[in-house]
Amino acid sequence: IPIDFTGLSDINPYVNTDLTFIGGNQKISAGRLVPADSSSIKRAVYNVAAATATTIVSKVNINGSNAVAGDARGPALYKSNGEGYHVRISGGDVAIQKVTSAGAVTQIASNGGGGIFADGSLFELSMITATGAMTVLQNSVSVATVTDTTYAQGDASGDFFGGIYNNWGNSNAGGIEQFTIDGLAAAGPAITNVNTTNVV
Repeated sequence: IPIDFTGLSDINPYVNTDLTFIGGNQKISAGRLVPADSSSIKRAVYNVAAATATTIVSKVNINGSNAVAGDARGPALYKSNGEGYHVRISGGDVAIQKVTSAGAVTQIASNGGGGIFADGSLFELSMITATGAMTVLQNSVSVATVTDTTYAQGDASGDFFGGIYNNWGNSNAGGIEQFTIDGLAAAGPAITNVNTTNVV
């Protein structure tokens, strides 16, 4: 960690033994991780180690336009079977969604739309595992919060892992450049080349 996609050549499908892909293949296009097709939402679970700290944080930076309706990306906290929570960043909307292992999603919080996202913006999904309190940060500024305990740390489906949410809803523009997670044995390293302008 971090996983840096920016220096990778285009490849379809993309394979990384540290990531378990759920919902179908993803690919590298122009140094970004994007869905390989539009058949379903795509999830990637960082399978090396569960996040067992009292506060866990999944982080991605996004480059390329996400203004096209339907295309969506974001950081995630998933169980090994793919259930859990992710951030859906699309157009000006930042939403927190919960997702079943089968991929059914329910929106549980939103910034209400109207956000401005510069290329390279850093998005974080943090959770206090004892309470299920979640916060989405864009470049260190809180843009959405919610508390939900549908999925809990250490329940029957296990602990949370960091993850990536990807959805090809229209043009498949934009993508994930880098990913990391805090809450393992030690804090994850910082994501680099972050654009801090145009904060919501």
